[in-house]
Amino acid sequence: MPRCSVCGKVFPEGQGIYVKVRNKEIFFHKKTCATKFLRELLPLLGQECMGAVESVLDSFSKAIEEKKREKRLPGT
Repeated sequence: MPRCSVCGKVFPEGQGIYVKVRNKEIFFHKKTCATKFLRELLPLLGQECMGAVESVLDSFSKAIEEKKREKRLPGT
């Protein structure tokens, strides 16, 4: 059974959030622990990682814009 990397709570396999970064497995038993982890991690990232952050944000932004276009009625 996985153990949350933030609070240490043990939870059933198949629940929670699982992230594998290279050879490191990170487990979060709920989204608040994942959020807490990200809030600690992001300020520590160096300038070289900001390009990756911007790339991910751009991809989400494009997906949002695409969804907006799909919802428009034809001819408007």
